[in-house]
This record gives sequence, C-alpha cells and structure tokens, in this order.
Amino acid sequence: MAEAPGDGTSSMAPADASAIDDLYALPHDGFVAARDALAKALRAAGQREDAARVRQLRRPGVAAWALNQVARRDTEAVAALVAAGAELQAAQEGAITSGAGAPLRQALERRRTLTRQLTDAARDVLVEAGRAPDGYRDEIASTLDAASLDAELGAELAAGRLTQTADGSAGFDAFAASAALAPDAAPRERPLRLVKGSAKAKGTSTPGHRAGHDLRGVGKDVESTSNRRRGSDQGGEPDSADDAAAEAEAEAAAAAERQQAEAELAEATEAAETARAAADAARSEVDDLRAEVDRLRAALKSATTQLTKAEGRSERAGRMADGAAAAQEAAQQQLDDLDS
Repeated sequence: MAEAPGDGTSSMAPADASAIDDLYALPHDGFVAARDALAKALRAAGQREDAARVRQLRRPGVAAWALNQVARRDTEAVAALVAAGAELQAAQEGAITSGAGAPLRQALERRRTLTRQLTDAARDVLVEAGRAPDGYRDEIASTLDAASLDAELGAELAAGRLTQTADGSAGFDAFAASAALAPDAAPRERPLRLVKGSAKAKGTSTPGHRAGHDLRGVGKDVESTSNRRRGSDQGGEPDSADDAAAEAEAEAAAAAERQQAEAELAEATEAAETARAAADAARSEVDDLRAEVDRLRAALKSATTQLTKAEGRSERAGRMADGAAAAQEAAQQQLDDLDS
C-alpha cells in the first residue's frame, strides 16, 4: 500500500500502522469494534497518544469503504488513475499555452477509462458485501474523479484509507482552464501565430517567410540564366527570358500562397481540436455536477423523510408526556385526599 495519509498515524510504529491498515480492510460493519479494541490495547501498552489517535479514526462511509477495498485489490489501477490526473492537468496547461488539443483529449479519455474501470470494481465489492450498488455509483465516480486531481484525496485512496467521499465539485477548478478555451479559441489564433513566427530569431521561418526566400531565389536563378544566354548568344531574344522570369515569379508566388494557406489550415485544425477537447471537459464537468445534484436531491429527500418521522415521534412522545403528567397529578390529588 502507499504511505499513510496525514491522519496523525504516520509516526506510529510499523506494527501499529499495519494494524490500522487492517482496520480499513475489514468488513464495513466491523470497523468500529476493531478500532476501539486496538485503541484499548495501545492504551494498555502505555501508548496513550497512539491510542487517542486511533480512537479518532472515523469509520468510512459505504462508498469510501468500497473504494478502499478496490485500492487493496488493484493498486496499479489506482496509481494509474492518480498519474492520469497529473497528466490531464499538464495537458490542460499545454493546451492553454500552445493550443495543442490532441494530448488533452487523450488524457481525458485515459482518465475516463480508469474511472469507469475502478467504479465497476467498487460496484463488484458492494455486490459481494450484499449491498445494492446503484445508489453509490455516482458518489464513487465523483470521488475517483476528485482523487485523480486532488493530491491529498489521491493519497488517501492510494493508501486505502478513505473515510468520506468527495462532494463532486473538486474537479471543477482543474477543468475551468480548459473550459475557458472554448469561447476564446478564435482570439487565440493570432497569439499562436506570433509565437510560431518568433522562430525567425532562432534561424527558422514560417511558410510565408520561406516562400519569400524561394521567390527571391527563383528570381536570381532566372536572372543568371538570362545573363548566360545573353553572353553566349547575342542574337537571342531578351523578351523570352523576361517571360520565363515572369512565369517563374508567378509560380513561386502561387507556391507561397499555397504554403500560407496550408499553414493557416493546420492552425485552424489545431484550434478546433483544442476547442473540442475543452468542450469535452466542460461536458464531463456538467455530467459530474448533475450527478452531484441528483445525489443531493436524494439526500434531501431522505433527510426530509427522516425529519417527518422524527417530528411524528416527538409529537407522540409529547402527548405521552402530557398524559403521564396528568396521571401523576391525579394520583397526587388522590393521595392528598386520602391524607386529609
């Protein structure tokens, strides 16, 4: 397993740290009893500070527990997800600075593939534990997305020590940069060209710049050919050399125009790829947020139901208390009457 996250237990003896790892590998319902037993044993051994740290460990929620089991079963896939998140953020920065869209799309697809793979694995864990998995799927997927982009959450997942799931919004900041590319794609075309054009200072050139050199080169070749003809054949016709020069210049100009058009097409294609990647990222974020809204609505509905039940219990308990008070008062009155 990966190093323990910052829960205060990393300084404990290896045997004790291993015992804590074992807590998170237990069936969900067995965590609390095993945690309390471990804390009691540490306290009995005189390790009061360690015992206090263990006592403060929270039992994971069901979705977090399932992901902890997945982290133990498939450490390579979890590590790949965390790495894919870092790759995605690097690709986003590259898309902003250079306009390269293909790496961003590839990074998004790798991250989605790993998220789906691990979500399915967590679903299998829940089925094995006799729990209905459908109610946890969105929560698990959102947590995996967040863990791929948040270093602390990713470390907890890799260590198999998640205690709670993400709220579904952790990935928003990471996607905001690429989503912002979409409306700005057209204005960014000019700066991208200027960056490429600056290569002239390094001894390279743009297609149009090269075409200018080619044109001048063709002109020099034609002029040299014309001079040789004049020197070797005084009876030649100068107009034919002029026609050849004009034709060569026209061909060179057409070639330069085509090169410039090809360069602009390449830039436009790259900008379109970047915009599509940004749109994909934005759609993914929208899907995540919709899933979170659905989860919160379900939680609100459940909480409202529980509140209604609690209010009913409170009302019934109040009536019972009033009845008991009235009975007490009547009994007291009867006692007073007997005494008198």
